[in-house]
Order: sequence, then structure tokens, then C-alpha cells
Amino acid sequence: MKNIFKEFFFSKGKFKPPYFWITVFLFLIVVMFILKLCGVETISDKLILGCLGFVIAWVGIYTWYDKNKPAISPNILSRIAEAATPEPRQEHPRHDTDVVAQ
Repeated sequence: MKNIFKEFFFSKGKFKPPYFWITVFLFLIVVMFILKLCGVETISDKLILGCLGFVIAWVGIYTWYDKNKPAISPNILSRIAEAATPEPRQEHPRHDTDVVAQ
């Protein structure tokens, strides 16, 4: 039973949060559909179709990005790290005109 649930949330041995949320949304959609079949009037067809469209778009975008994401080379990572480190503050040299005469 543990391995059955694992297939819904893991891909290539890693936990994928979008798979978890997609499973939760699909479960809620199934519950809404069953309630609609039982005659509950507060659940509209537009709500069910909107939720299904959201999940389908999310799956499509996520799988497209997962397939086409750019490979990051170590050289790029080092440049990102260099850009993220702040430069030390430099003090401005004092001019003689800054000193107030006594």
C-alpha cells in the first residue's frame, strides 16, 4: 500500500510537490463530481471544468518545463554566486575642504 501512494508523489526517486498538489486537486474534483451526481445544486459544472482545466494546464506546463529546462553548467553557478555576494563598502577619501576651520 505504501508503494501505491509513493507513485503519486515521487518521480525518479525524488519527491515532487506539484505531484502532491495535483493529486489533492484531482481528489477534490472527484468528490465534487460525485456530489454533483448525487444532486447537490451548489456545485456547478463550471467549477468542476475550471478545476480540471487548472490541473491540466499545471501538468502540461510542469512537464514541458521539466523536459526543456536548460542545463546549468558549474561555470554559470559560480557566476551566480559571485553576483550574489555584496561588494565591501569603500569609504570616500576625505578632502581638505570637508574640515571646518576653527
